Amino acid sequence: MPNRSLTPPVRSDTHTQLVDAEDSQAETELQSTPTQRKRHLDHDDEPYIAGTTSGAQRHVTDKTPKKRKTASSLPSYVKLNVIREAATVHGAPTEDGQPQCLISGVSDKMTVLEFSHIMSVSTPSKEMDYLEWSWKRKFGSLNVDTRKNLQTIRITLHRWFDMTKASKPVGWFWLPLDNVLNVIINMHAFYVGDEVILLEAGKTANVRRDPQSFYGRSGKFHYQLIPLPGMKASWSVKHYPANALGPFNPNRVKYSVYPFSDLQHFELHVPYHFVIVNTGKKLLQLYGMDEINFE
Repeated sequence: MPNRSLTPPVRSDTHTQLVDAEDSQAETELQSTPTQRKRHLDHDDEPYIAGTTSGAQRHVTDKTPKKRKTASSLPSYVKLNVIREAATVHGAPTEDGQPQCLISGVSDKMTVLEFSHIMSVSTPSKEMDYLEWSWKRKFGSLNVDTRKNLQTIRITLHRWFDMTKASKPVGWFWLPLDNVLNVIINMHAFYVGDEVILLEAGKTANVRRDPQSFYGRSGKFHYQLIPLPGMKASWSVKHYPANALGPFNPNRVKYSVYPFSDLQHFELHVPYHFVIVNTGKKLLQLYGMDEINFE
């Protein structure tokens, strides 16, 4: 393996996070609030303008807050960015700024919604450095609070998404659909350096490439929700197929039960590389480096 001459210097700060739990009976691991890494304003953090390639406004003077601890402390314009970008994916109006749960389809008038990070805010600083370098980002520009890394979901689904027990996830994760498998294989082949999926990665030369180049101009990303066995007794997954912005009709609420196979596939604004970080880490915690038997 050639020397990695462009590897960024290691930051001294580290990140930990309070892991959410749905109730007091869940055996979860509690950690301290993360220290904010020093970063710079990136175009993904700028106020959103619909109709542009990236959705970001250029030459803005807004300054990114220096300290963020929880999703509730996200700046208003970041929340609006997420809401508008998600609405654009589904062809919905973006002017009213009405958030909806990406899974259940309900609005914030019908239930409590939260902004949930895909790539965790507890991601270690050293790991952020590596991702930043590999994704061909400027040093210090990778930000977990970018709208591309945030989803709006019901509070219970948020808890399940982040929940752990004995250092292992027990909730659910996103998995790209089979019809985009070629995109994922191409990404793996470029970053890992082999034409086939290897059981052991990290054996090739370091490379840099913007993940967006694999997606072209597409801003829609296709996923299915994969529950873990810890959700067998959960009734947290509901779906409201009616118009979430119209009058509420309780008779239209549909309940799904584990393994939630009746759920539709989902179109999100969250790119695959952020999901790969989250899902890959969860699978690593569950299975280690061993081959996964999906049967």
